[in-house]
Amino acid sequence: MPDPIETIRACLASPLPPGYRNPGPRVEHLLAPREDFVSTLVAEGLQLPQDVVAGLIEIGAVYCCPVPPALPGSLACEPSSGARQAALKQHGNDTRLSTPRRASRTSVAPAGAYLRVHAHVKRFPAADCADWAARLLAVTDEHVIVNKPCGVPVPITVDNARESVVTQASQPLHIIHRLDRCTEGVVVLGRGVQAVRAFHDAQHSGRVQKTYRLLCHGSQPPPLGLLTHHLAVGTRIPGCPIHSVAHDEPRPGTAACSLIMESAESAPALESVHGGPVIDCVVRLVTGRTHQIRAQMAAVGHPLVGDTLYGPLARRPGQAPVEVAMGDLQEPELAIGLQAARMVVMAEDGATVLHDWRAPEPWWTQASSCGPQHLASSLQ
Repeated sequence: MPDPIETIRACLASPLPPGYRNPGPRVEHLLAPREDFVSTLVAEGLQLPQDVVAGLIEIGAVYCCPVPPALPGSLACEPSSGARQAALKQHGNDTRLSTPRRASRTSVAPAGAYLRVHAHVKRFPAADCADWAARLLAVTDEHVIVNKPCGVPVPITVDNARESVVTQASQPLHIIHRLDRCTEGVVVLGRGVQAVRAFHDAQHSGRVQKTYRLLCHGSQPPPLGLLTHHLAVGTRIPGCPIHSVAHDEPRPGTAACSLIMESAESAPALESVHGGPVIDCVVRLVTGRTHQIRAQMAAVGHPLVGDTLYGPLARRPGQAPVEVAMGDLQEPELAIGLQAARMVVMAEDGATVLHDWRAPEPWWTQASSCGPQHLASSLQ
């Protein structure tokens, strides 16, 4: 059985050890027996060396709040209910005091405080190996535009505040929109609240045009032009990740979604790499719904390369949606054939181009690309 302390050390190593695989989540809940530094309390409570605790705090995996939150019974430690009532009596019922916040090296927790430790940090090593200076597409007074690499989330995650686009590119920045972790391409970060509002206004009024490059499976290119489905977002199947399902006809709880297939060309040079015929496509979004492109392409029988979440849902046009069972769908562990290739922002007159941001060629066109094999460890 692996040593628990060495497992945590491996999660915090930089660079990660060869062949590293994330061990899965481990979240610990503690109550402070006295007022002291958070680092000291965590080291004592979990029997961890101080250097390991320092690493967990540095990456953003340790949280603290004066008033223990109301935890589900399966998570609550035995005395937490009484401790919560005592803390509420002492500190009041301000919800900010019962909201866990990331601890720093100098954070002090009062007696009875709640501590949460994400001991097995989920890592994104592609963030450390990326040349972020080279990936800055543009820097304006309002925005920072980044060519996001595959394998790096746009926002920080609950246990990792270091390896994300928003922390690696520059600070302080505000997330305007997101890309899936397995997707690469243009990401716009706002340098202030006004920039975020202006971008959202442009998006809501239809003045933001998003173009994507796709690499999908299939022997015959899909037809060009408008492609419309009715998307059920947030579909839940026991044992499978939440996903979207594209239907040909309206159903209760679905919303119409459309994209325009602008070009689709077979890519015979890539067949041997991807295990069969593949097609390089350019699409422009008409609507922007969760996993829209991935779900729509699966619905017409052209799942994206590497997409283990939507590949099993692929069907031929006219067929009913594929029935899946527990374990059939998995989040991609590798990069998928999807790039946010271009973003154009129009002025209110609808004719003047305010911004035109473009990503370089996608990973599948580059010999030394940040492709699926290269990203296997990054996406585990």
